[in-house]
Amino acid sequence: MSEHLSVDANSADPSLEQTMQVLSDDYRREILTYLFDREDDDSIPVETLADHASDDREQVSESLYHTHLPRLDAAGIVAYDQSAERVELAGDQSSVEALLEAGRRVD
Repeated sequence: MSEHLSVDANSADPSLEQTMQVLSDDYRREILTYLFDREDDDSIPVETLADHASDDREQVSESLYHTHLPRLDAAGIVAYDQSAERVELAGDQSSVEALLEAGRRVD
């Protein structure tokens, strides 16, 4: 089964299926938790996310750039500017945040 995500061009919000696929990965949940828990909504350098990871920083940095952030961006959950190496939540993601919180309560 492919983990490639596509966004419905007529919808500003990710579908439930897209959201569940994105949230199925532990590290993407960690990324989103960090972004939701921040005090401001400004974009941040990708390296800031890598600095807050519990794993090897270099390995995490590579996976952020090449895997996790592109998938979150494709799902419409974050806005990832590859050229500026910055990321932020893509608008109101309260439904994604609610699913993430529900998942934490189940764990």
